[in-house]
This record gives sequence, C-alpha cells and structure tokens, in this order.
Amino acid sequence: IMKKGIRLEQSKKAVAWCKRIGMEVRAYFMVNNIGETKQTIRETIDFAKSLDPDYVDFEIVHPYPGSELRCIVENHPRCHIVPKKWNDWNAQTGNEIVFWQDGLSVEDIAKGWETAVKEFYVRPKQFLRFAKKMNSFQNFKDIIRSGLNVVFARAR
Repeated sequence: IMKKGIRLEQSKKAVAWCKRIGMEVRAYFMVNNIGETKQTIRETIDFAKSLDPDYVDFEIVHPYPGSELRCIVENHPRCHIVPKKWNDWNAQTGNEIVFWQDGLSVEDIAKGWETAVKEFYVRPKQFLRFAKKMNSFQNFKDIIRSGLNVVFARAR
C-alpha cells in the first residue's frame, strides 16, 4: 500500500553493509499503515531490533490532505479519521494519531508506538552504545534528556 518497492531482506542487507564499513545507521518505521494489526506492530518492533541500527524513528502514519493515502483512508470501509480539524494538527508532534482502523483502536496505536520506542531504546545494548558516544558534559546532558523523552514518550 505504501509503495516503497523494497523487501525486508533488502533492508537487512543494506543495514549489514553499512555496519560493515562503520557507517552510523538510522532506520525509520511506520505504525498504523492500512491493514495494521497488533501483530504487525509487534513484527515491526522485532524487525527494528533485529536490524540493530544506531537510531530508529517510529512514526505514526499521517494521511495528509491531498495525498493518495488520504484518499485511501477516506474511502476505506475500515478506516476512520479522528474527528478534528486538520488545521489543529501539529506537524511537529509526529506521534499524533489522525486515523484509526477497525480492529486497531486509537489506544492500540498509541500503545504500539510507545512500546516500539521504549523496547528499542530501553535496552542495555542501546545504553552502552550511547555511553560510548559521551565525550563531554553537554553530550551527557543531551543523552540524559533524550533518554527521559523516550521513557516518558506518549502518542496523542
């Protein structure tokens, strides 16, 4: 549906190649695609952890007005737009839920996103990875602040 044109195996190879040559790896994942379930959210979390990139970003899918995805959501019998004016939506808070699907409530989406962020970042491997990067007091403060943001992350 998202028309990315790549398979999971291709992503695995690309990440492995980057790690082999010492590149920092950042990976981006979407939560609440059309047809998403609690199980597919779990599979996304597990896949992100198996890739083991340096950083991840889990974004809740947003069907922007005028986009093909918005048209799909508006016409899909199992999708429902959150009743709210689009102009009230804050593009800076990417964890805002603007549509839900039958079988996956707004609460399920929020919990899935929160679980994804916390399960990836609140792991000993990630703490060690960040500890190795601390080279100044300012860097230490930034990492602590980021860690607190992860621990208290909430979807809206």
